[in-house]
Amino acid sequence: MRVEVDQEKCISCGYCVNHCGEIFDWNTEHKAEEEMGIVPKDFEDAATDAIEHCPTDAILAINDAEDPWDVDTTRDQDQDSWILD
Repeated sequence: MRVEVDQEKCISCGYCVNHCGEIFDWNTEHKAEEEMGIVPKDFEDAATDAIEHCPTDAILAINDAEDPWDVDTTRDQDQDSWILD
């Protein structure tokens, strides 16, 4: 899971920073931002809690399965070409 904070939507309520300070912190404009884009498994529950409690839905969760660059490539031995799954 990855997280991103939309700076336009963030109202600096502090929920994410106070409840998941390992992932979120204040930036120089006093808005929350992600300290780690990729959330370690140990902090996924806390990050999800922050996402669900954000009053302006400023935190975006991106699951690896939704990542357009997370593509499995295999080589087709018969046709000497690449197949994208």
